[in-house]
Amino acid sequence: MFEPFQYGFFIKALIASIIISITSSFISPFLISKRWSLLGDTISHAVLPGIAIAYILKIPFFIGAVASAVLTAIFVGFIENKTKIKGDTALGIGLTGAFALGIAIMSIIRTKDIDLYHILFGNVLAIRLSDILLVSIIGAIVVLSIIILYKEFVLWTFNQTLFKLYGFPDKLFRYVLIVLVSISIVSAVVAVGVVLAVALVIIPGAIGYLIFRKISDIIKFGILISSISVILGLYSSYYLNVSSGPAIVVILTLFFLLFMFVSPKEGIIAKTIRTYKSRKFIELQDELKLIYELSRSEIKLSNLKNSKISKFIKLGIIELENDKIKFTEKGKKAVDKLIKAHELWEEYLKSHNVAEKLEHYTDDEIMEILEKLTKNR
Repeated sequence: MFEPFQYGFFIKALIASIIISITSSFISPFLISKRWSLLGDTISHAVLPGIAIAYILKIPFFIGAVASAVLTAIFVGFIENKTKIKGDTALGIGLTGAFALGIAIMSIIRTKDIDLYHILFGNVLAIRLSDILLVSIIGAIVVLSIIILYKEFVLWTFNQTLFKLYGFPDKLFRYVLIVLVSISIVSAVVAVGVVLAVALVIIPGAIGYLIFRKISDIIKFGILISSISVILGLYSSYYLNVSSGPAIVVILTLFFLLFMFVSPKEGIIAKTIRTYKSRKFIELQDELKLIYELSRSEIKLSNLKNSKISKFIKLGIIELENDKIKFTEKGKKAVDKLIKAHELWEEYLKSHNVAEKLEHYTDDEIMEILEKLTKNR
């Protein structure tokens, strides 16, 4: 189990990948909340022209990559602000444009010093101490910035109107987040490649959103799940002789598929159970209305076939008296509420069929609102 730790390259890969996981987990929930997931992909691909130009100018690749990423993000924002083109379309233009420009520049300079394969897929096991130092510094900047401005970032993410009312600079925070995303992704790309950088920024936060609602909980869970994925991925790489970056991404994706099914709130299994219970509840209420109509008639229970009243007797909603149905106090309240909800919806919407559906989802608060609306007509 501890055999891989006798190799320095494995330890360096593990340290760098966990640092990147922590940094990415602090960024991830904000990108997903703002529906900026594609921005991460765009920035990660936008490093290519910056790296190529940095090679021509003989400056560090990181500087060129950051400049290229930030300029591409600003270009995307410019498209959104100045044209009718919005959202994913603007990001798609920025992504494909920057990536194509990078490939074009590389085809002109034709150098073997820049390996497109390693830019895309990285080589985690070839990480140097200088890479660890780089991702550590960038990670510290990103994490400390988010911790210091945490409340402001959360408010800006979920309620920009209130954010502006408090007098905070909306555009400034937008560009601060873009810069933080850019430097965190670029440092990850330089160390582990585009694919793993994008996966670590998007997937842990997406998994967290299936389970939690608070940003802080999503960040903590993202750190945990991405760190576990990194460890399992590196072990898989060592023992199965597969590429480490793709192995980590595959494990992250498998975790997402797992929680997509078993998440207690948003999981497919939980939603299926809730849908089943809701359908059964509606069927029960419909049966209750039918029994109510029967209780008002002179029909005797001995003359009915396939009656479903036993469940209501067990629930304490009805009781039998001289071969006739009698509602208990509990039953009267339940059926009166259901009938009243139907009448209010029918009066408000002037539609019996729609009222038949909405009556099942009407609580006391909604009924109170409907009463006010119908009275004011």
